[in-house]
Amino acid sequence: LLENVRVRRAGYAFRQIYPQFLFRYKMLASKTWPQWVGEPKAGVEKILEAQNIPQEEFAFGKTKIFIRNPRLL
Repeated sequence: LLENVRVRRAGYAFRQIYPQFLFRYKMLASKTWPQWVGEPKAGVEKILEAQNIPQEEFAFGKTKIFIRNPRLL
């Protein structure tokens, strides 16, 4: 519960584990569609690059991606 509060206070309204994010949004980047081969975190990075999402709008954790504004998705 305390971790949840810290994440929200930092301004990150949305968080998801890398494999789940990659599965859901892989069609948004030509490098990850139809099949990504490699680490899920690297695939998530490619999706965010392809969508030109500013670096200040997201942060990478050990196992999850944190996004400030879920409307970006």
